[in-house]
Amino acid sequence: RNGTQLLICAAYDMFQNRPLTLSERFAVTTKPKRRHGGKRDERAVLPNRVELAIGMHVMVTFNVETDLDIANGSRGEI
Repeated sequence: RNGTQLLICAAYDMFQNRPLTLSERFAVTTKPKRRHGGKRDERAVLPNRVELAIGMHVMVTFNVETDLDIANGSRGEI
């Protein structure tokens, strides 16, 4: 919208430098959601690509590499 170049990157679901197993992928993409009077598992969708733009503000939502200060709540700019 503002003329900034959009960078599209393939998303790879990794944990400790290895791809997620099928059961780990299922655990990440399934979240419990309560409906009136009962429980139901609702499937979340992980994107296959990530869209970034120069100057975009980002925030880390989980601890990635705490030794490098890439931790939950850290903010930065692409």
